[in-house]
This record gives sequence, structure tokens and C-alpha cells, in this order.
Amino acid sequence: MTKPFRKYSKVLIILCAVLLSFLWSCKSSTNNSKPSITASIDFTVLEKGSHGNFTNKQERIISDQITLQDIYNTINGTRKPGLPVPEVDFSKYQVAFITSGERSTGGYSIAIDTIVREEEQTILYIGGESPKPGDYVTTVITAPFILVKFEKQSVPVVFRYSLHK
Repeated sequence: MTKPFRKYSKVLIILCAVLLSFLWSCKSSTNNSKPSITASIDFTVLEKGSHGNFTNKQERIISDQITLQDIYNTINGTRKPGLPVPEVDFSKYQVAFITSGERSTGGYSIAIDTIVREEEQTILYIGGESPKPGDYVTTVITAPFILVKFEKQSVPVVFRYSLHK
């Protein structure tokens, strides 16, 4: 009775070794690349309007109160009274400023759809509206703009348009 047991025990040991080898190779063949970490970032709209007085399209990150004051000086260039400049704690927050520049009619707007933090960058998705052919719009030069405040990021901020311009 001991001889058949020895015969089957060798087969059993070999089968266990093959099975363990197979399981070990499956575990080690998993993808070791890091997935992109994605998290939505809360933001606050500081100001939004259709008359920003900026002639050219701009996307900027503002990181100090003096630059924010300069932006508001331009926005307030034709306003009486002007819009108050918010106080921002730039040690904790940064501000994104986006303007489409001058438009020949009304019907345009800029909005922030979402801000997403990934592993190597923060993406600010820009949306808004544009008039369609045949829409009734005001016949006035506009310059849509938006200013949003969000938590200071340690990675670069990238602007992406979700609206086809």
C-alpha cells in the first residue's frame, strides 16, 4: 500500500507545483502601470458677464491679488459703478480667467463645465453658448468672460473647450 501512495504523491506534488507556478505567473502578469487619478474639484464663480472689455481670447491662471485687480480694472473700464474686486487668499486658492474676446453680436457666453484633477494635470473644461444661424441676437459688440476660484493646484492647469468655437 505504501508503493501506490508514493507513486500518487509524486504526481500530486508535481501537479501542485504546476498549479502554483501558473497562479504565480498570473499574479505577476498584471498591469503595473499606475492608473490616472481623477477627482472633481469644486469651484466658485467670482464673476461672469458679456461685457469684459477684452478684445482678444485669453485663458489665464491668476495667482496674486495685483493681477486680479488689473483684470477687474479692464472689466470695470466702461462700468459705473465698477464691480467690486473680491479678496482671494492666494495661498490656498487660484483664479482662472477666460474670455472669448470681442464678438460682433450677443448670444455668446462662457461657462466652466467642470474642473478635474488628474495625476499630472488639472483640466478646466470650458463650455458656454454660441448663437446658431438664424437666432435672434442683440446687435452689440460683446466680450464674454468668466472668473472662477478653486483650490490651488500643484500640477499644471490645462484649458479644454467642450463647446466648438
